[in-house]
Amino acid sequence: MPTIRSSADLRNGYNEISSFCHQYGEPVFITKNRKVFRSNI
Repeated sequence: MPTIRSSADLRNGYNEISSFCHQYGEPVFITKNRKVFRSNI
């Protein structure tokens, strides 16, 4: 199941999000002002 995180989470917790993507191979959707951007780190 895709994960949804805020852009602040990406800024403040990049390593955590990167580790999650590498470990689970699932997409992470980054939101900013209620718009969703897909990240494939």
